[in-house]
Amino acid sequence: MIARLIWGCGISALITPLILSLGYYFRISSRHFRRNLFLHLLFVILTGAIQHLGYHLGLLAFNILREEGFWSSVFNVNNLFSFISTSFLRNAAVIGIQQAYFFFRESQERAFRLQQAELQMLKMQLHPHFFFNILNAISALVYRSPADAEQIITKLGDLFRAALRKDKAQEIRLKEELEFLDALLQIHQTLMGKRLTVKWEIQPEVLDALVPNLILQPLVENAIKHGIAPLEGGGQIEISAGRENESLFLRVRDNGVGLVQNEQTKNFSDGDGIGLENTRARLRNLYGDAHKFEIRGVPGSGVVVDMEIPFREHLPE
Repeated sequence: MIARLIWGCGISALITPLILSLGYYFRISSRHFRRNLFLHLLFVILTGAIQHLGYHLGLLAFNILREEGFWSSVFNVNNLFSFISTSFLRNAAVIGIQQAYFFFRESQERAFRLQQAELQMLKMQLHPHFFFNILNAISALVYRSPADAEQIITKLGDLFRAALRKDKAQEIRLKEELEFLDALLQIHQTLMGKRLTVKWEIQPEVLDALVPNLILQPLVENAIKHGIAPLEGGGQIEISAGRENESLFLRVRDNGVGLVQNEQTKNFSDGDGIGLENTRARLRNLYGDAHKFEIRGVPGSGVVVDMEIPFREHLPE
């Protein structure tokens, strides 16, 4: 009895790779559903018959079954039907698990491609708006101070190269993000002079942390445009980054005009709302519920934007 069971299981194990190969090349979820389903049913009958014959040949070879008993068992319709029924259940289970895995993997890939497409679209919205703001500022400076305008155009070229170099990357090292941001702030400081000061509070251990590409730029742009620029005496931008456990904390703070009439996001946004909506959408797409994004007013003046994302370090290639 044990020998029969072992031999029967051995034949099933030998047939299973053939079932998986058929399932790989003729998937149930493909557009040729009826044809592939027919091929699988045909294979069930074929493997059932093969297992039926192989099983009895093995019993004959091991002297478990006599020759006269072999022929009567092989040509027994009930035995053949029993093996085909078992083959159907086995094939259905193997193919079902395999096709479920394929469906799960493909759905994950589709979701990833969709997420990447959405993020790329958001970045494409952001870049023209960002450079339009800079060009608009340069146009106001050309006649007033040609030397400063020329200096800004040179720095803008550096920003273009940096943006294009990292354009396809959804996440970059914080160090690269801060270098880009520093170049941007130098442009604004050239435009505003002593009316704009910048304070950096960056923990060295977070410089290799991964952050969304250009995630801080719209926040700083908004702080300057809506917080600092309206003040005659200007103000200060503070940019902070640090780590706590498995989270990376980023903060952009200004001591500008603050929030007006509690209309937080309305008064702290680009003219068309691209900056903050873009930031929220990108964080949601990249991290889901594993992030925090908060804008709040500072009592007396200013606005603080806090961001928390999972801490992940850049791995050298």
